[in-house]
Amino acid sequence: MKIVADQDIFQVAEYFSTHGKLVLMPGREITRKHVSDVDVLLVRTITDVSSELLDNTSVKFVASASAGFDHIDTAYLNKQGIRYVYAPGCNAAGVVDYFFAAMAWLHRGSNVSWFDKSVGVIGCGNVGSRLVTRLNKLGINCLVHDPFLPLAHEHSSKLVSLGEALSCEIATVHTSLTKSGTHPTFHLLGSEQLQQLSDNAVLVNASRGEVVDSDALKIVLKERPDLSAVLDVWEGEPDISQELLELATIGTPHIAGYSENGKRRATEMVYSAFCEFAGIHPQSADSETGPLKASLSEEALDENWVRSLLLQAYPINQDFLPRPVSAQAFERLRNEYRFRKEFSDYSLSCKTQTPEQRRLGLALGFAE
Repeated sequence: MKIVADQDIFQVAEYFSTHGKLVLMPGREITRKHVSDVDVLLVRTITDVSSELLDNTSVKFVASASAGFDHIDTAYLNKQGIRYVYAPGCNAAGVVDYFFAAMAWLHRGSNVSWFDKSVGVIGCGNVGSRLVTRLNKLGINCLVHDPFLPLAHEHSSKLVSLGEALSCEIATVHTSLTKSGTHPTFHLLGSEQLQQLSDNAVLVNASRGEVVDSDALKIVLKERPDLSAVLDVWEGEPDISQELLELATIGTPHIAGYSENGKRRATEMVYSAFCEFAGIHPQSADSETGPLKASLSEEALDENWVRSLLLQAYPINQDFLPRPVSAQAFERLRNEYRFRKEFSDYSLSCKTQTPEQRRLGLALGFAE
């Protein structure tokens, strides 16, 4: 069996090298000539999987170690009888951690707690539902917009229109990217929608860049300096708009879900599907397990305790993009990212914390 894989898939060699001839290469460089005689193709979101790539090849199985699949022409693969899988939810915890770290950074040094603000969650799938659950545990007022959410869903009582979600003090986008169907999300937030953001609002996009109309967002941010934009995803990646980057309060290189556990989960999910496809018994790869100890200083245990805890576990400012940033630098920062730990990898260990601080830490996702 011959396997071609994106070389930046987490531990791809440890999982797949014993099951055939494994060829590793940069995801953006994979072309038809590289997969002409290949049985299995393993990609990330940067590789477009379509007829242009797979026509007249021997590929029978495609797996994407990613939470989304908008880069895969599923209709074409179905027509050709090529099985495909991806890893929904693999990065959900990491993206939720990113949201909280971004809020901690934006409100650092402020005497106003963002816990008192309303949050509009746009998209309540794997990421959005997990975020709403944490917000509920923290007692934060949140609303949900998702036209696909079943009425029996645990968060259905919070369902509102898109406009109502955008009118919250914090609006955060966690939808997949779709360009067809009853509710396409391509440019879901255009000029009309962005104008509905409340005064001094924060807009977070950690889903797909194309969900927000970049040109419209640039205009709104220039017209309304009271707004803050937290952008992890961008139209045209890796050649992103330098003007939009300058206007963003926080800009990062599409790494919100780049936790070590999230990347391991993605590889394990596609590996399990591959073994089922190939009719082979899965083998375990070596991995680190066990909670870490969060290092908290005594000075951090004040009214800013939560912010200090979040930014010690994930110092998000270390991931900020340089301004300007070239396409090559954007790609390098993403591909060479040192996967961080998730909040659940850290246990609350400071002996002088109060019961309320401990409750908040557990609600935020930290371990016992």
